[in-house]
Amino acid sequence: MEYLFVYGTLTQSSAHPMAEFLRGNCQFVEKAYVHGRLYLVTDYPGLVLSKNSQQRVIGNIYGTSKMDNVLKVLDDYEEVGPGFPYPQEYKREHISAYNKKAQQAFQCWAYIYNFPTDNLKLIQSGDFGDFMENH
Repeated sequence: MEYLFVYGTLTQSSAHPMAEFLRGNCQFVEKAYVHGRLYLVTDYPGLVLSKNSQQRVIGNIYGTSKMDNVLKVLDDYEEVGPGFPYPQEYKREHISAYNKKAQQAFQCWAYIYNFPTDNLKLIQSGDFGDFMENH
């Protein structure tokens, strides 16, 4: 099984059509976090990785044995890969995500924000769902 970490419109609680796609094609594993900062891009977030263990972005881990098929669809949605103009807003990377209980590390695919964040609002909580509920 391979894993995917999502943190915005693709999370389990989202009504977005791509979140529906994930729920139909992957197994929800658990809530998790990665070391990073979360920015509000427009009506969606962007994750920037950090080496600071105090900076956390909250999300979900999904697993599937058919990750290649899932990533093809998500790459199109996120406009990642050779078919899209450079520079691309996101890049797909293999990262470590940690479950909240035992702090077990999962090696996950994730979409990392690839543009400057100077003019973007930092989501202090690192939790996009919580931020949207309160704004």
